[in-house]
Amino acid sequence: RDGVGELPRFGVRMGVNPALAGLTWYGPGPEETTWDRDELPVGAWTSRVDEQYFQYSEPQETGTHVSTRWLALTGADGAGLAVFADPEGCSVPEQALTFSALPYSTEDLEQAKYAWEMAPAGFTWLTLDTAMMGVGGDNSWGAREKGVYRLRPQPHRVSFLLKPIGSASEIRDRRGRAVR
Repeated sequence: RDGVGELPRFGVRMGVNPALAGLTWYGPGPEETTWDRDELPVGAWTSRVDEQYFQYSEPQETGTHVSTRWLALTGADGAGLAVFADPEGCSVPEQALTFSALPYSTEDLEQAKYAWEMAPAGFTWLTLDTAMMGVGGDNSWGAREKGVYRLRPQPHRVSFLLKPIGSASEIRDRRGRAVR
C-alpha cells in the first residue's frame, strides 16, 4: 500500500457480444448516476447500450449507474446475460454494484479529444465495479470530490453473479426485485 494513491474505481471489465444491445437495470435512473450524484428514483429502467454514451464536449466517462441491484444485457430475441449484485460481498455495500455498458473502452474515452475520433470497439465494454470515485465539482468544476467519495488504497472486494437468461422478465418479480 505504500506509495499507492487513491483508486478511481475497483472492479472488472469485460467485452460482451454487441448483439446484446438491450439494457435493463434495477437501481437509480434513468440518467447516469455517480457515487456523489445518486439522487434519482430507484426502479427498473430500460435503454440500449448505444444510448448510454452521452456526447459531452470532450469524450469522458459516461453512462455510469451506481447502487444497481441487477442488470441484463439482451439481444433481439430477449435472451442474454444477467448480472446480480452481492452487496454483502462488496467493499462498499451501499453502492451495491456500479456498472456501465458502452461501445467504447475507457482508454478510447480518455485518449480522444473529440467524439468523431472514436470508433465503436466491435463489442460492448461492460464494467462492473464495487465502487467508483465520485466526480466532485460541488462548488466549482475543479473541486475535488469529498473525502467520503474517494476510494482509499485498502483491500477491496467486488462480488456479483453472472447468469444466462432467456428474457429480461426472468430476473424480476412484479415489484422489480431480482429473482435468482
